[in-house]
Amino acid sequence: MPNCQLMKMASSSSSSKCSKYDVFLSFRGETRKSLTDNLYCTLKDHRFNVFIDENELTRGEIITPALKQAVKDSRLAAIIFSSGYAESRWCLDELVEILASRRTMGQMVLPIFYNIDPSDVRHQRGAFAEAFRRHQERFPKMVQTWKDALNEAAELAGEDVICVLRNKSGTEAVQGLTLDLQESDEASLSAEAFRNMQSLRLLKLNYVKLTGSYNNLSNELRWLCWHGFPLEVIPEDFDHPNIVAIDLSYSKLIRVWEDSDLLLEKLKYLNLSHSHYLTISPDFSKLPNLEQLILQDCKCLLDIDQSIGQLEKLVLVDLKDCKVLRDLPKSFYELKSLETLDLAGCSKFENLAEYLGKMASLTTLIVDNTAMKSIPPSISRLTKLTYLSLHGLKWPLPAYPLRPRLVGLNSLRVLSLAGSNLTEVAIPMELGSLISLDLQMNSVCSLPSLSGFSKLDTLCLNYCTRLRAIPDLPRSLEILEADECIALEEMPDFSKMSRMRVLHLNHSPKLTEIPGLHNSLKSMTRIHMEACKNLTADFRKKILQGWTSCGYGGIFLNGNYMPDWFRYFGGDEVCLVVPQSVSSNFKGLTLCCVYSSNKQSEDCPLGISIQNKTKHTAMLARITYASVPTSCDSEDHYLWQGQLSNDVLSWQDGDEVKIFVGPVGPGDNSARVKKIAVDLVWDKFMKENMDDSHPGLYDFNPHEARASHDAFDGSLPSKILRSDNIVGDDDEAGPSNDSCDENQAPKRSRPDRGNYIN
Repeated sequence: MPNCQLMKMASSSSSSKCSKYDVFLSFRGETRKSLTDNLYCTLKDHRFNVFIDENELTRGEIITPALKQAVKDSRLAAIIFSSGYAESRWCLDELVEILASRRTMGQMVLPIFYNIDPSDVRHQRGAFAEAFRRHQERFPKMVQTWKDALNEAAELAGEDVICVLRNKSGTEAVQGLTLDLQESDEASLSAEAFRNMQSLRLLKLNYVKLTGSYNNLSNELRWLCWHGFPLEVIPEDFDHPNIVAIDLSYSKLIRVWEDSDLLLEKLKYLNLSHSHYLTISPDFSKLPNLEQLILQDCKCLLDIDQSIGQLEKLVLVDLKDCKVLRDLPKSFYELKSLETLDLAGCSKFENLAEYLGKMASLTTLIVDNTAMKSIPPSISRLTKLTYLSLHGLKWPLPAYPLRPRLVGLNSLRVLSLAGSNLTEVAIPMELGSLISLDLQMNSVCSLPSLSGFSKLDTLCLNYCTRLRAIPDLPRSLEILEADECIALEEMPDFSKMSRMRVLHLNHSPKLTEIPGLHNSLKSMTRIHMEACKNLTADFRKKILQGWTSCGYGGIFLNGNYMPDWFRYFGGDEVCLVVPQSVSSNFKGLTLCCVYSSNKQSEDCPLGISIQNKTKHTAMLARITYASVPTSCDSEDHYLWQGQLSNDVLSWQDGDEVKIFVGPVGPGDNSARVKKIAVDLVWDKFMKENMDDSHPGLYDFNPHEARASHDAFDGSLPSKILRSDNIVGDDDEAGPSNDSCDENQAPKRSRPDRGNYIN
């Protein structure tokens, strides 16, 4: 019962000394999108000031002191124990700090056990035992402190929500309750347990079997989430006139409710998704103010009740993957307020009526992979339509006359005609607002010029296997995806494509170059040409030498050629000493690696571990991955080149540095780094790629830092994680005696040609 108990405790502490926060949330990243988000939103909705580190820390602030202060500045600390909590040193150190604050400042502490037994926390069993086995190897001095903290916290365990319901001990103070029994053997609970919770407004009862009268539920109920609702029909005594939102996803409903006078006048949101036995929608005359209807993946849904046409406030209807739904009632097209209609995956849905043009408010229409063979001409009257997806429609003719249907859609911003086997595509120039066009998986041999679409920023042509040439493109374009265009021979001039960021041209074996691309590299963050085996040497050299982007991304090419302008070479590791000539003109480093993979089309994340032995610091840069084309062979080699700015590295004269590149996925050895090369960069324009930046991109001191919600915790190869020889567990740790190997010293003279991997 975390929600109600937390609010009760936080409220009771409001008379204490002035504090910056009411509640401090301690949690592992694995619960971030489930319990933690739910708890955070509920507390904020009830006007509690909650500290959650992702929301409150300002960029660039030193995280550990800031969190210590946040703990002290909070009246109450809620610790969400989950199966992965003990894997994170960050979480364990945070727990120690919280309990210290409890002892010295009298702070209130509430432990919450999420899908884990409190005794496993107290005695470090199960997942906690495995985590501590690893901690014993790496942090032996801290293990006992952490174990003592877990034991102390587990002893503080509050009331279990099931015990409260069994004993019927809930009170009027309870306003929110969350219970999920999906993985529990609990047979059933009595509805009478809710009799005294008459202030209950938010109720989550996922996979709970409730016996007795539903009249015991509070009349104040506003939000009900009951995944796995066990009944075939909602009983007549479900009379809650104030309810606003109902989510009964994964229910066993066959019909929603019996014919009755039940009226849910305030209901705005109804979600019955994944109710696989539901055959017919409810009588919508009982839901006059409904705004959102979600019936996704109702596999047996045959009909939508004609009363739906009475819903004057309905703005969203999601019928995705309703596999046996064939059509919509005529009254459906009377919905003047409807903005979004999703019919994707309704594989037996055959047609939208000509009345479609009457739906004046429609902005989003998705009919992907339906049985439709045409779209009504009246679609051209939908002047507010901004998003239209016709992916996978079975047109009667490969040259289906789409153009007349599209003329008039002046507000359209996103258009998908993917997977339609079209041999001709004519996009009317009247679509001047278009920003994204998806034509992938079509049989077109050529395309008309697209240069007139001045707002277009994304064009997708993947798997257009007969396409021989890409026409002139608008200068506004930022992303071009044309992977597996195996017949592609010609590209337009890229000299003035100053906004282009991402270019995918994987597996175009006939392509030799892209005219003018080297003149547009300042805006580029990623170029993928892994299986383009016929690129000219001059083209490769120009784009590799002209690359400017730092951070996530880089250039991906085919082959084992290592450019000859690099100064430092190694296997998967390079050591170097920063020259004494480093000054304000030092910009950073360029890094190149050759890799292979035994898995087709599976990108394996690569980590770049950089250890500065002089400064006793370490960092992990997760800025690239082993990108592998679908057509790869286990003997194929690929080259990646990218850059790291000295704004991130903070290198100075004389720093002794070790750089290692290797896979960072848990247990993933599909990618093999064959060789790496490093060069230091002076007096060159370099820019950080902010478009793909994220919190886990750079992890400083990876054996201490919480990286991207602990994504790296326990999952990095020992070669990356073992920075203990640089940064010890105590303050007296000195510099390592390790030194760079002589065979990795910088070359004094450069060869006349590049390096190849044998």
